Amino acid sequence: MTRKQGDMKPSMFKSLIDDLRERKCLPFQIHMHFYGEPLLNSDLPKMIRMAKDAGVPIVRCNTNGTYLNSEKKCRELLDSGVDILTVVVEPNENIQAKTRINSDLEKVEQNMLRLKSLRKKRKPPLYGETLALKGITYYTDLETGFERWKRIFDLYDVIPASTVGGQVADYDLRPQPKEYCSAIWTDSVILWNGDVTTCWTDPDGKFVMGNVEEESLADIWNCKKYESMRDIHRRKEYSRIPLCNQCMQAR
Repeated sequence: MTRKQGDMKPSMFKSLIDDLRERKCLPFQIHMHFYGEPLLNSDLPKMIRMAKDAGVPIVRCNTNGTYLNSEKKCRELLDSGVDILTVVVEPNENIQAKTRINSDLEKVEQNMLRLKSLRKKRKPPLYGETLALKGITYYTDLETGFERWKRIFDLYDVIPASTVGGQVADYDLRPQPKEYCSAIWTDSVILWNGDVTTCWTDPDGKFVMGNVEEESLADIWNCKKYESMRDIHRRKEYSRIPLCNQCMQAR
């Protein structure tokens, strides 16, 4: 990733949510993460609470679990009202050392046990997820990972790592021909600085449609630039958009 890193400010998030609520177009679901670890932003629980108080039905969050390393942090996240929490974990220490440098899988496991003990009434659901990497993750690893994590998570799943629109090596274990991409009609990604891009396969913000500090998300969603990309998708002319042409999500 080459774009500048940073944290979204609560004031920007509040303005965004307030505008969508006034326009009566709050999203059904918000994912409070993109590339990077969302819990590095100390204001994350506050912003989740803003979304829930505004009436967003489902607020989700993905984390690697490293920073849920105290009862205080666990309680802050649980009290935020987050509806679904997904923790991306590796099946064993060997793969952890290769893919998550300087992290400790045993500590992550202890963090998850702490979080689960503090959770009440089984909310939020705790989802565990392992990304399968070609040449790194093997079937025997997944078997041991399942045995390790099934006692902690309400649901544990394994998915192939994405090629991020063909920008990294092809780890797709289930190649299929392109047929349809729903994201262009259902999702938007708002980067920490307010830039709006079309989907999560654009970590560098190459396809910015606008900025929520300059105009409303509703207006950006309906702008000519966005509609032009949707027309290309309607005609299945993916080759006109390099990111879409190489994307394993357009099926």
